[in-house]
Amino acid sequence: MVQLAVAFHHASRDNNVGARSVLERALRNLNGADTSFPDLDLDRLRIELAPWQRFLDDPEDAGAKAGTKAPVKKDKQKDKTKLDGLDLRRPTAPALPIIVRRR
Repeated sequence: MVQLAVAFHHASRDNNVGARSVLERALRNLNGADTSFPDLDLDRLRIELAPWQRFLDDPEDAGAKAGTKAPVKKDKQKDKTKLDGLDLRRPTAPALPIIVRRR
């Protein structure tokens, strides 16, 4: 669980290489964690982490596939890539996963 937090911290600092590396280790460790965390729905967590794996592998492609990449109009000036603090050139990251209890 700590490795997941570290992976998302790396992602928040635009360190996709570090985030991808730590996320891969976290997923490997989750494979043996069902007995350690029997009350947590780790299957759902793994499913919710899949979009993050795709995003960290290729942010441009993952954002385009998810339909979250903000288009930049060609008739606008090149320096108009920001709107209210949002960088329109940067793809949007997936939603953070939610760790829930098994039902």
